[in-house]
Amino acid sequence: MSPILLRYVARSVLAASGLVLAVLAGLVALFGLVGEVSDLGKGGYGLGEAVLYVLMVLPSQLVPLVPSAGLIGVLLGLGGLAARSELTAMRAAGLSVSGLVGAVLAGGAVLVGAAAAVDELAGAPARQLAEARRAALRGEQLGLGTRHGLWMRDGGRILHARHAASPERLLRVDLLELGPERRLVRILRAREARYDAARGAWVLLEARETRLEAEGTVTTARHGRLVTEVRIAPALVRALAVEPWELTLRGLRGYIGYLRGNGLDARPYELAFWLKLLAPLSGLAMMALGVPFVLGPLRRRGAGARLFAGALAGIAFLLVLRAANHAALAYGLPPALAAAAPLALVVAAGAWALARVR
Repeated sequence: MSPILLRYVARSVLAASGLVLAVLAGLVALFGLVGEVSDLGKGGYGLGEAVLYVLMVLPSQLVPLVPSAGLIGVLLGLGGLAARSELTAMRAAGLSVSGLVGAVLAGGAVLVGAAAAVDELAGAPARQLAEARRAALRGEQLGLGTRHGLWMRDGGRILHARHAASPERLLRVDLLELGPERRLVRILRAREARYDAARGAWVLLEARETRLEAEGTVTTARHGRLVTEVRIAPALVRALAVEPWELTLRGLRGYIGYLRGNGLDARPYELAFWLKLLAPLSGLAMMALGVPFVLGPLRRRGAGARLFAGALAGIAFLLVLRAANHAALAYGLPPALAAAAPLALVVAAGAWALARVR
């Protein structure tokens, strides 16, 4: 296959996929902004802040849609070539189905590679910063999520947690209490903290207390269970704590090691790790699946029919992927298997469809 022809097909597919992603970005941003309307006016959270928040979280929301957008892009790109009889001329000149698939995958590699780079380098950090900024603007409590854990302040109390197992459960907790003139008067270190919804406060488990008296004396005590006066809501923790799918591959690998080392459930993070690792392959498989749609039963149909078929296939892939994810967490299936099963299904369906158009 001529390199010039390869680049031409790849550019057509990339241009169509980019257009689809642009449309999806507009829809996702619009629905996201509508969802923020109810929170406008809370604290310092206004329309400008809501727009900025939606834009900051947009990249991380678009990345999971890349496989479906790539499939629709293939249908529109190759469909456009077919409508102008260019695809027919290429086939008459000796372009094989495998050569066409290779050109599509070449363009797809650029698309999924860019998506993976955005996800690793910008998506997760931007979303975490946006969530923390929104939480700070909407309430009086302040917080900061960093690579060293979560930092939150409630009046004269500063809470630090190395990890958040959930919004209601924090691990390796330090609680610092400040007295008059911002002098440190009390330090509490606990194995974990759990939110007591009935009291509206955090409860420390296996805590060690250190009091710093004004005269310079230091007293210590141990508590199996200690109710604190910290009134930080779990919603703030949720905003600051990074969800599994928002971590980078490197971050997931490190957190999985920590959870395993402490005997904690690491399956949600293992599943997120495998999903991120296999995401580029899923995108390429979905784009290859679009080739038989154009060359097979839908080759004589219009762009609308191909677009509808691609949308259905994309939705079906997302549904199967989500069902496999839930099954893995609910029934203890291996996370790697749950992440790879939808990909294997797409590859098998694509291979079968391509065999029928040869």
